Amino acid sequence: MTSEQIKQNDRDLRKVDRTVERDRRGLEREEKKLEMEIKKAAKQGNKQAATVLAKQLVQMRKQKTRTFVVQSQIRGASSQAKVMGANVKIANSVGETTKVMGNMNKVMDPQKLAKTMQDFEKANMKMDMTDEMSNASQHVTCLTDASVA
Repeated sequence: MTSEQIKQNDRDLRKVDRTVERDRRGLEREEKKLEMEIKKAAKQGNKQAATVLAKQLVQMRKQKTRTFVVQSQIRGASSQAKVMGANVKIANSVGETTKVMGNMNKVMDPQKLAKTMQDFEKANMKMDMTDEMSNASQHVTCLTDASVA
């Protein structure tokens, strides 16, 4: 899934979300009209018309509730699409990192690196020993000079 596909899916889902929202607002306007008609019929004493209108109002409210459910599902799908896009980017990054590490292993021979490290350790130990011997020799010289004086 490419970045363009993700953006297009996001645009499409937002468009559908807006359409559902618009439909719900229309239902709310119709609901208010029905409530006014029910009150008008009740004032006129027309119980039969008020009953029919009340049934329509109940159906309209059920439909409005369904729009909330659909909208939440659309938003959930949008979130999932974004998560999938992020996972694709992560997978691509990990793939690139793996390639770079493979190239580095080709350039740096692990056995050669280990030998270099061993040689460095040996040279470091020799230098430490030489330094200790030099310090000891200086110490002895200082003690000899102090006892002669």
